[in-house]
Amino acid sequence: DQEDSFAKLRTLLSNAPSKEMFSQILTLFLDWDDQNLEKLRLSLNDIGDEAATAIANAPQLSNLKELYIGSTNVGNEGTNALVTSKYLTKLIKPNYRSR
Repeated sequence: DQEDSFAKLRTLLSNAPSKEMFSQILTLFLDWDDQNLEKLRLSLNDIGDEAATAIANAPQLSNLKELYIGSTNVGNEGTNALVTSKYLTKLIKPNYRSR
């Protein structure tokens, strides 16, 4: 159920998830078929390159307009994936400063 997934997602994100926990969060995102998410704030979460690459490759996030990943330990690999993503083309307010 979408509402249960969203509630679980909010809970997981509010607890400053580790990289392992963030992979569970991404699974929830990928299972969520609502593509209307326009703002995603992940700052101060240790998501790293793997999660940034997963975000970049998620068609479910194609309507994203704002992405905040400050202080997330995303390096060059993750940043390059986000910048060159074929799905994140609507970003008007990206914040890629991560370290």
